[in-house]
Amino acid sequence: MRVIKKLKKARYDVGKGFKVRKLSKNEVVIRIVFWVENPSDINMVVTRQKYDVLVNGWKVGEITNANPYRIDAQSKSYFPLDIRFDPKDIIKAGKANLTQILNNPNSLRIRLKGRLTLVSGFFYVKGFPLDLDYTLAEWKSF
Repeated sequence: MRVIKKLKKARYDVGKGFKVRKLSKNEVVIRIVFWVENPSDINMVVTRQKYDVLVNGWKVGEITNANPYRIDAQSKSYFPLDIRFDPKDIIKAGKANLTQILNNPNSLRIRLKGRLTLVSGFFYVKGFPLDLDYTLAEWKSF
């Protein structure tokens, strides 16, 4: 049970990257790189990632990632994640949203909220919460 307690103390945040990979009238693709820190004394694997993408509070997409990512014991590892959405979905959120975006695009809030599974040997934590919520200006500063 000591391992599970340590897995539940894993930390995460954005780091080492934010890049707009595609910007068109039909699709926006943003790559972020986030890190997860493993506080346990045995290696763990991040699996079964599932996130909602919210722009200014409006759900514009969902990301699932089944690729496993290994994190060595007592270390931090970085993982890329592509956020994809249709910019027309933002317009559906209303004129106030569109006006804000046009007047001050850096104030746009992009939130990634979801869960992932942390596995270490025979132990795992299913549904570990991940919630990253920043303005576009903040995302760009990482």
